[in-house]
Amino acid sequence: MKRISNAIKGVEPKNVEEQGIQTDQTAGLANDLANFEDFLPPPVEFDSKYHTDTLQNRLEDIISGAALIADLPSTCPDRRDKIVENCEALRNALSNLLDDYMAGSRKGQNTNVNAAIDALIEKNRMLHGHLHRAAGDQVGDAFLNPLVPFLYIYSAAKSGEAETVKQNSPSFSAHAQKMVQAARLLANMSVDKNLSEEDQATMKNNLLRSAAELEMLINPVIDSALMLSTDHTNAEYNNNMEIMKSEWETKLKQLTDNVDESVDVIDFVAQSQQLILKEIATCISAAQEKDAMTLDKSAATISGRVERIHDIVKADMKCYEPDFYVDKCNDLADELKNVHLKDFANTATTTVEQLQAGDDIDNEELVHASTIIFTGVQDVFKAVLETRSPEEYAHLNLNIIQEDADKPVSLSGVSGVTGLSGDGDLNETTDAEDIKVAFEQRPETEKAEIGKEIDDFRREQSEAEKEWDKWDDSQV
Repeated sequence: MKRISNAIKGVEPKNVEEQGIQTDQTAGLANDLANFEDFLPPPVEFDSKYHTDTLQNRLEDIISGAALIADLPSTCPDRRDKIVENCEALRNALSNLLDDYMAGSRKGQNTNVNAAIDALIEKNRMLHGHLHRAAGDQVGDAFLNPLVPFLYIYSAAKSGEAETVKQNSPSFSAHAQKMVQAARLLANMSVDKNLSEEDQATMKNNLLRSAAELEMLINPVIDSALMLSTDHTNAEYNNNMEIMKSEWETKLKQLTDNVDESVDVIDFVAQSQQLILKEIATCISAAQEKDAMTLDKSAATISGRVERIHDIVKADMKCYEPDFYVDKCNDLADELKNVHLKDFANTATTTVEQLQAGDDIDNEELVHASTIIFTGVQDVFKAVLETRSPEEYAHLNLNIIQEDADKPVSLSGVSGVTGLSGDGDLNETTDAEDIKVAFEQRPETEKAEIGKEIDDFRREQSEAEKEWDKWDDSQV
């Protein structure tokens, strides 16, 4: 129970091995979750010794596996807390059920335990849902700009930079393994009520197969890069590297496509918009501090997350017949990537170049571009929700409310892991405290200037929201 204790206390894993996704255990966890209720006996068949030990042992196996996922570095803190809370709730539900079983045994009666069984099954399925969404958390980071590590050693090998290839090969391998492990975890924890068992099995098998195929290429890619780096003019070595490049890109695309089809799009976009907002705050502060490197890195992260939102939303929409709402999602996702993202990237690039040259920059232009990209992300999120029934995002505690005719309907605040609050209102200051905490150690003059930039960002965001169309009444 060390991992649950650490999860509750917020203690980070101490070593790399502890941080890794142990897919064998998560596979067993998925089976235990799916089959747990099958081990609940009818009251008349309850054996106090056998069934009590069996059910408690299986429950502790589930909690141990859940703690592994809760402890993973990419699991959002709020999600981790929900997993821990749900584990305790599941333990209490089993305890209550066993009490009912025992009470019936002592009385020699066929006690009605249906209510206790229903409560246990509900907690079990809730935990499975939280774990599936935690698996999606790993995907968000693992597949961010997934081709970049490969391109880095590829370009170094083509230039004959042997030492660079040697130094960066471990990073390439670690990143590739992270993608493979995240995909396997997602496959093991997949749960989609809208798919048949056969379709779910197919989706899982596709994920596991594509993950295995990519994993098999890791060492050959490194070997080819190392060989080419020792003699980058050798035609045979160059040809071999190009073959590896083609194979890697093909297998990576297959794995990414399968991941995109399997991830929970609602949770993914909800979490991504929260992370993007925080990166925007970093961009604004970096520009104010004339920190070109941090600005460039944050802008690249924002671009990567926006591209992933586009790809996952587009993959999800392929599962539906075209209609007004599906077309709206596709159009907004394309606009986000092809228009808003390009404008943001151009603005960020110009700002970085100006900082590197020692020129003055226009902070307002960066704030405006950041506002547009974040508003575009929120528009996509709203459109995705319009394609769903309320039950499909009920776990977010999101209430869509009807407001005055002259006031646009606001959907959600950006808070916590999901980027959503339960009151249904868009909270313009939800992240204000988090942003302030990040600047607490700065001099007062810098904090005042950075605070002004963030206020400007909030003000422009608020003005943009006033232009949003109202939700269709049928979606309320």
